Amino acid sequence: MTSRKRILIFADYYLPSVGAGGGVRILANIVERFSDRYEFFVVARDHDSKTHRQAFTHIPLNQWTTHGETQAYYFSRNRLTSAVTDSIVEYAKPDLVFLNSIFSIASVRFLWERRKGKYGGVPVIVSPCGEILVEGLKRKSLKKRSYLLFANSAGLHKNIVWRATSELERDEILKVIGADLKIFVVPDLPASDIDWARAADKPVKRPGHLSAAFVARIVPNKNLLHLLDVLRSEFDGQIDLKVIGPHEDQEYWSKCLEAIDRLPQNVRLTATGLLSHEEVTESLRDTHCFILPTKTENFGYAILEALANGCPAIISDRTHWNDLSDRDFAWILDLADKDAWRNAIRACLGMDENEYRRISTSAQEFAKHWIESSNVEGRLEEMFKFALNAAPN
Repeated sequence: MTSRKRILIFADYYLPSVGAGGGVRILANIVERFSDRYEFFVVARDHDSKTHRQAFTHIPLNQWTTHGETQAYYFSRNRLTSAVTDSIVEYAKPDLVFLNSIFSIASVRFLWERRKGKYGGVPVIVSPCGEILVEGLKRKSLKKRSYLLFANSAGLHKNIVWRATSELERDEILKVIGADLKIFVVPDLPASDIDWARAADKPVKRPGHLSAAFVARIVPNKNLLHLLDVLRSEFDGQIDLKVIGPHEDQEYWSKCLEAIDRLPQNVRLTATGLLSHEEVTESLRDTHCFILPTKTENFGYAILEALANGCPAIISDRTHWNDLSDRDFAWILDLADKDAWRNAIRACLGMDENEYRRISTSAQEFAKHWIESSNVEGRLEEMFKFALNAAPN
C-alpha cells in the first residue's frame, strides 16, 4: 500500500476557531475531503480570532496534538521562532507546504527560513485568500506593501506555486507579485455534507414581510454601513435583519451602532455576533434572503452557502459571482446606485409565497449544480500533484 504524501499547512487560524470567518471552514473542508489521500499537519495560532485572543484552554499548546484527521500545532505569541519552525518541519517531514495566507506570521517565518536554504527544497503553495486584493491591502497598507516589496526583492516568493480562488484574484496576484508565476485558479471547496432537503425548508413568505441575513466579519470591506444606510429608506412592510459575524473592527462597529439607532421602526435588527458554522447554516435556512454589499471578495464563499440554503442574494458587483446578473434569484448591484439596492429589497419584500418559493428553489438548484459541476476537488488535486512533482529549488 502506497503511503500518503504529507502536506504541512501554515495558517493564521484553524479549528476549533469560529470567529476567523469562512477561511477556517474552507481549510477544514480541504483537510476533510483529502485526508484519504494525504496526511495533514496544521500549524495555527493558539486562539480563536483577532477579536477573541484568549488562548484555547482545552487544547495542548506549543506541541503537536491530534485534531480530527490531522495533527495540529497551536503556537503562542512570540513562540514561533526559527528553531520551533525548524522542529515543526522536521517533525512533519512534508512532501508539500501549503501557506494559507501571505501575511500571517507563520507564513512569513516559514518563507524566511526557507530563503536560508533550509527544508531541502520542499515545494510550496501560497494561497493569499484575498489578502492582496485592493481592499485587502487598504488595512495596514504601508506595512503590507513594504513587506511585499521586501519579500519580492529578497526572493521569498521564488519558485512558488500560487493558488487564486477566482480570475479576479489571479489578476491581482500577477499585478502585485509579478508576471512570471505559476497560478492555479481553484475556487473555495464547499462542504461535502450539505443537507439539501433541510436547506429547502424555508419560512413562509408573505408580502410585506422580509427576513434577511448579513453574514460577514464586521469590518469596513464587508460594508455593513452601506446596507444600514439603504435600510433608512421608506419600505412598505416589516424587515427583520440578522447581522451575523464577529465585531472585528470595533471603531467600525461603533459607527454601525450609531446607524442602527437611526433605523426606522419597521426595520428590526438582531446582531448575533459570533456564531458557529452550524448556527450560521441554521440562520440561513430560517431566512428569506441574503444581503452583502461587500467592497471586494476574492471568491465569496458566504454567497455560495447562502444560495445553497435557498437564499436569493442581493450583492455588490465586486465579487466572483457577477455572472449571476441574469438570474432571477440574484441582484448584482453597483454600490454607487443606492436606488437599485432599495428596489431590490422592495422586490423581495413584496414577494408572495409562490414567487419566493420559485426563486428560492432556483437559487438552491444553481448552487447544487455549481458544486457538482465545478470540480473544485479535482482542481485542487491537480494543483497538489503539480506542486508535488515540481523540481526542487
